[in-house]
Amino acid sequence: MALYVVPDKRGCGVADRLTASAVEWAGEHGYDRIQLYVTATNVHARHFYARSGFQPIQEIWCRHIAALPVDPPSDDVCETAQQSGELLIGPHEHLLADRQTS
Repeated sequence: MALYVVPDKRGCGVADRLTASAVEWAGEHGYDRIQLYVTATNVHARHFYARSGFQPIQEIWCRHIAALPVDPPSDDVCETAQQSGELLIGPHEHLLADRQTS
């Protein structure tokens, strides 16, 4: 379920009516639950959903990792890997350039 009420209509019961309608519709169509996702920082939505009978059942944790620059392996390492039949992942233009000039 996704729910958004424009700021100038908040506090008028619109979200309550939309949520009640969604719960009613789901029940009439044989669903046994409604799941939704809300960010940990959206305190207003979390309070609204709790007040509406929803309860948290899990948490999703995230850690962002900055991409680190990776130096390509040396030509001799790639050449040895290629000769032994290993799969080289990623661009290895330095090998192609050597072959095109020879």
